Amino acid sequence: MKTNQNPIGICLLAAALLPAVARAQFDYAADNGALTITGYQGPGGTVSVPGVINVNGTNLPVVSIGTRAFDACTNLTSVILPDSVVSLNWGAFQYRSSLTNVTFGSGLASIGGDAFYFCTSLTGIAIPGSVTNIWPQAFYHCTNLTVVTIANGVAAVGESAFAYCSSLTNVTLPGSLTNLGTGPFAGCTSLTNITVAATNPAFCSVAGVLFDRSQTTLIQYPGGLAGSYQIPAGVTNLASSSFLGCAGLTAVSFPDGLVTIGDYAFKSCSALSSVVLPGSVTDFGNDTFESCTALTNVIIPESVTGIGDYAFSTCGKLTSVTIPDSIAAIGNYAFAYCAGLTNVTIPGNVSSLGEYAFAGCGNLEGAFFEGDYPLSLGPYIFYADDSATVYYLPGSQNWSGGSWFDHQNSLLVEWNPQAQTGDGAFGVRSDQFGFTITGATNLPVVVEASTNVSGAWSVLQSLSLTNGACFFSDPQWTNYPGRFYRLRSP
Repeated sequence: MKTNQNPIGICLLAAALLPAVARAQFDYAADNGALTITGYQGPGGTVSVPGVINVNGTNLPVVSIGTRAFDACTNLTSVILPDSVVSLNWGAFQYRSSLTNVTFGSGLASIGGDAFYFCTSLTGIAIPGSVTNIWPQAFYHCTNLTVVTIANGVAAVGESAFAYCSSLTNVTLPGSLTNLGTGPFAGCTSLTNITVAATNPAFCSVAGVLFDRSQTTLIQYPGGLAGSYQIPAGVTNLASSSFLGCAGLTAVSFPDGLVTIGDYAFKSCSALSSVVLPGSVTDFGNDTFESCTALTNVIIPESVTGIGDYAFSTCGKLTSVTIPDSIAAIGNYAFAYCAGLTNVTIPGNVSSLGEYAFAGCGNLEGAFFEGDYPLSLGPYIFYADDSATVYYLPGSQNWSGGSWFDHQNSLLVEWNPQAQTGDGAFGVRSDQFGFTITGATNLPVVVEASTNVSGAWSVLQSLSLTNGACFFSDPQWTNYPGRFYRLRSP
């Protein structure tokens, strides 16, 4: 690297001399007869990048803006790039918070990852047709960006390229675009419409929502749309980050046939209150419903075998979650900081519990394990759950001692309620049929009843075995010719 002390040329054939102060503004590196701008030491404001620089008497073209080249310029307001510049490297103008305008040259082919990352004053961008690739996070968190024009010629837009551009309201994708990374417009909370050119062979738009051409994958739901949404029949996959940050989304109807839900798919959908997944879903990824702060209940179907890392983390109002018997693994932080959870049942097939899986659930009273001590356990599963009790069933294996739970301030108790049938403990008392239930002191128990053992069961009463015993009575016992009762955990 060397600091330029030579005239800056406007073109290869004729070079105009600059004042001595301007000559020292650009640092550059030469490679195969071409230059990359590696740094800028000037006063800022409006900066015109030279098309050529005279190096030892030879005019060399400027073809690239290097990695973090403008990091030292704290008051850059406008950039004009020459036609000779072919590429902007990673982070070339990142964090230039005063940058309001960029003029691209006609030779630009590639906009690198993070090139304009957090350029929060940038208001409009016109990307020329010479550009073929916009790399991941190129315009991430450009919060004042209201207009983006993507000319025909752009072939690829990377992951999160325009994510969290919260002022962006509309975007049109050209017919040339054939490659899209995940969540290209995730978190764009003002975006209400994504339009795709009719000639595009890979993607299409339906009512402003972005799909692949076959309409089997939903790629991006505009973050500015509010209310409920019914995912169309035929959709089998929700792409990663497809609904991320859709703060106005209140309800989603999932189609039968949906198979996969990608990472971060519904993260930070803060108005979404209920989720019922169809029986066709076999997999949902990490962080899928993280920070859905209005979510109160979730029903996971038997078709799902695992719950990913952070899947429901920070869902503070989640009070009810049905974890089916099919689940074998619960990931790291899967239900961490779900302050509304009071009880949770861990099915017998769960053999793996990730670290901090239920940490920070301050109102968690009981975790009921229906199987043996899990084979794989991360640390601090119930960290900071000071009122939680871990219950296991009589006869299940490897629970003796409970040393693993002791250091987390969680009690370990055998869940052992028994309905007594001896004299005075079972039968009619005070004109009501009932029976005595015994077990561990303060053990929580739910009593259910049914007229058919294989039929539907209804909850009659939730009770606690104070001092290890409680008498249950059924005030409706005379309304049925016969009735069955069973005990379960809350």
